[in-house]
Amino acid sequence: MIKDWREGALLGEEFEGKGRDIEEGLEAAKLLVQYGYDALDIDVGAYG
Repeated sequence: MIKDWREGALLGEEFEGKGRDIEEGLEAAKLLVQYGYDALDIDVGAYG
């Protein structure tokens, strides 16, 4: 739940979500594997 760059959203708060969806994330992870990366550290942008 991300409102904007470095601005997470709280549960129940109204906002227009930003960021990547699952499909985009999977494609990015596949590219990273092809480029030789073996780890990926991610954050969902939520406080909970």
